[in-house]
Order: sequence, then structure tokens, then C-alpha cells
Amino acid sequence: MNEVTTKNFEIDYEKIYLEEPNRLTPTPDDIACELQLSALGDWAPLTYELDQSLWLKNLPLMEPWWHPYQPKPNVQNDRECVLIYGAEGDKPNSLSGIRQLYEKLGRWPLETEMNHPTEAQQQLSVMHEVFDTFDLGRTFLIKLNQGGFFPKHRDHIHLTRESFRLIAFLGDNHKNFEFELDGIKRTVIPNTVYYFDTRKEHRLHCWENKNDNAMVVMNIKKDWNNILRLMTKIGH
Repeated sequence: MNEVTTKNFEIDYEKIYLEEPNRLTPTPDDIACELQLSALGDWAPLTYELDQSLWLKNLPLMEPWWHPYQPKPNVQNDRECVLIYGAEGDKPNSLSGIRQLYEKLGRWPLETEMNHPTEAQQQLSVMHEVFDTFDLGRTFLIKLNQGGFFPKHRDHIHLTRESFRLIAFLGDNHKNFEFELDGIKRTVIPNTVYYFDTRKEHRLHCWENKNDNAMVVMNIKKDWNNILRLMTKIGH
């Protein structure tokens, strides 16, 4: 499986297919994995019970590492992140946005090649049970401050994608936080991990943020073992 990573409207999929058919031709493993993921739905809570009190102990340890997430010139978008799994040698305050990494590396990195824990991984103990379950790729802690947002977009829409995604919502109040997936505003339960289908159009907006609200975005290697692990943790 070979990743194609950039904004979907910037990609000429037919041209890629004609030049390198294997990049966009799904294997039997791809098809089996994608069929099983589709059977789980678009938005599914998992059975992990994240400890709010432990998160509040972890949170001050993150303080030295918060840095702007993928800032853009002339765009006001208050987002901060801490890198949890990245490339070999990365620090918690290393670049974590895919487009930033493209500008640094001169190529689109695979989500799954960014599988090295940073120093922050050990300090984020509230997530260790989740981290220990799956084979993780690029993973980061992110908070949307007041006015922070992710506009409507899709991630990795092709069947040959290398990874699928989980998201954990840390903190006890998300009343002023809005997550829309496939045109539906989703209910966010605090301190809960969700599987969600990033191939569907989604957006996030934060109108106001308490200091203890944050998310952990996890890219999981797409293979049969990880999907079976996911199925074991589906809440209902």
C-alpha cells in the first residue's frame, strides 16, 4: 500500500494511476480492511475509560512543548499541539502537520513511518492503554483555543491508504466545541476515544475552550491485526 497525501482537489488521481498503477490499485488486504472498517460505521466510541484526574496531572507536563499547529500566513487559527509519535529523533515540539513536513522533507511522508515516540509519550500516561493496543503512526496532542478550527476536509480517501484514525477527547467540557462528520454534528463524550471515518467530510470548530480540553489524534497502521484490535474495543 502506498500513500498519497495532499489535498484531494490538488491530486490528479487518474494521472497517478496511469503512471504508477500500484499506488491506487487496492490489494485484497486493502479491500478486506476497508470493508471491515466500513462495517463499523462512521463514528464509534471505544470502551477505554480515560481518567480525568490523571489527565489533569499529565497536562502541566505538556506545558513546555505546546507550539502552533500548522500556522498559515494571514489566517487566524489558534491551534496548539504536542507531537507524541513522529519521525526518528523528533521532539515533542517538532513539526507535526503533514504540509509542514512536506515543506521540510520535500516529499509527503507516510503516516506510518512516523512511529517513533517522543519524550511526551511517556508523560501522557492517561493514553498509555490506548497506545499499547495499536501500532501507531503520526500521533499528536492538539487543543483548539477560542476560535480555533479545522475547516471541512477529508483525509486519505483512497482504498490504498496506509492508516486509519482514532481521536480521544480529553477534558470534562466540550459544550463549546463542535465536531461535524458527513454533515452530522456528532455528540462528543468527554474522556472518550472514538474511531471515525476520515474519508468522510469533517470539520471542527471551538467557540471557547477551558484550559483542560484537548484531543489526541492517532494514525493507526491499517492492517488486519489492528482492525481486529479495534473491533474488540468497539463500545456498542
